[in-house]
Amino acid sequence: MRPEDFLVAQADQEKGTLGLSAKGSSTIFFIGSSFETSVRTGDFVRGFTVCAPTGKSGTIALCVISPGNHSSHYYGYILSVENGHIDLVKPWLALPEKMCHVAETTLTVKIRGKYFCSGTLPINENPDTLFVPDGNLLCRYLAGEIRASHVIAAAVERKLEMSARDKLAKLETELEEANNAQRYIEDILGGYKRLWILADNLAEAVRKPWHKRGKISDAISTFHGGASKNKMLVEAIAKKQGFSIEE
Repeated sequence: MRPEDFLVAQADQEKGTLGLSAKGSSTIFFIGSSFETSVRTGDFVRGFTVCAPTGKSGTIALCVISPGNHSSHYYGYILSVENGHIDLVKPWLALPEKMCHVAETTLTVKIRGKYFCSGTLPINENPDTLFVPDGNLLCRYLAGEIRASHVIAAAVERKLEMSARDKLAKLETELEEANNAQRYIEDILGGYKRLWILADNLAEAVRKPWHKRGKISDAISTFHGGASKNKMLVEAIAKKQGFSIEE
């Protein structure tokens, strides 16, 4: 299927702009362009405007999504723009040193044996594949506006950024686990401290004459949590020492 089967182009050479819109119920997924446009990389639109002054040539990468009976069909194109005119009939042909293709919503360019893909999410774990979040950058490279080193630098920067995010997420998880462990230890130490206070209270009460000994609740008033778990044991010990069991 040719681009003209899904797209309509209108040019205003005086203003140096082009309008590109989808036919019927089709939708355009914008991948990138070497020109300034009215849309962003990754936008789903019905149409958009391109600033393409006379005397300048470049490329536009996009995918047309056409609804079918059971599923949608994806048609990827790299369009050629020259002198304010966009060609919807002849496909844009890359130079041998700038081989490229569009697969669904991703533009891929081969540079020095490596594949540089547009998009923000990895497609696979292929070590020969690097990712460039800005599809415009790849189109500018295909149009000869920037060198291969710019694309490689952007891909390396993206890889370092993703690696840093992964390491940060791992550190945050480890820190949360450490904080949870610290809180658990503090709870245990707090329990031991309350038990120690309880023991001191009972020991002090035992030293008093039996008729001056108070109730169990007086001895265990500072022991929160542990008292309910060990209530029977505490009551038995206290009763043996002469405490009143009435609350």
